[in-house]
Amino acid sequence: NCEDIPHVNEFSANDLFECNKLVFELSASDQPKQYEQHLTDYEKIKEGFKNKNASMIKSAFLPTGAFKADRYKSRCKGYNWGNYNRKTQKCEIFNVKPTCLINNSSYIATTALSHPNEVEHNFPCSLYKDEIK
Repeated sequence: NCEDIPHVNEFSANDLFECNKLVFELSASDQPKQYEQHLTDYEKIKEGFKNKNASMIKSAFLPTGAFKADRYKSRCKGYNWGNYNRKTQKCEIFNVKPTCLINNSSYIATTALSHPNEVEHNFPCSLYKDEIK
């Protein structure tokens, strides 16, 4: 099913690199606010037994972020996808997974973890060249 995705934010960007930087900066954060003590798992278990601290032993097997991630930045909704329009120099960022291809040669699809620069100029492959002219 191909569905139209309304973009959530639109920014000016001189090139794909700037757009990718914006998408990365607005992406979902899985890092919880509550940080653990900086101990190895072995040290946590050893200290837990030594001090009779069951929660420290538990944290070696179930880290803080495993079940208590608060996702304070994204509120469980990440802006992980975007489109860069080379003609208008606009970066459209959205929080829904794309379900179809934009049939327009001026658009470049990107994600929060995309390569920062465009590496291939043939859009998207020879199958679509006639369709987008």
